[in-house]
Amino acid sequence: MGSALVIGGGGGIGAAVSRRIAADRDLILTHHSHRDRADALADELDAQERSVRAMRCDATDAGELETAFAAAEELGPAGGRRLDRRWLVLP
Repeated sequence: MGSALVIGGGGGIGAAVSRRIAADRDLILTHHSHRDRADALADELDAQERSVRAMRCDATDAGELETAFAAAEELGPAGGRRLDRRWLVLP
């Protein structure tokens, strides 16, 4: 199992990716400006007995990215390799 972090995971393609990943892993999904969509998606996925949390993250801010990665690591080990402060999730 493990955990995953989806940057921009609250809407559009990011939401689809979040739904797919949450089928197998606990998840942190981030948003920059659409908190309502990210929170609604986190609630939807959390109801499927997964630990899912939405949090604000500006992907251009290194400090906010580190905070998001730390939050995901608290859920458990990444379900892939972490490369250069980013995770590459492998199937």
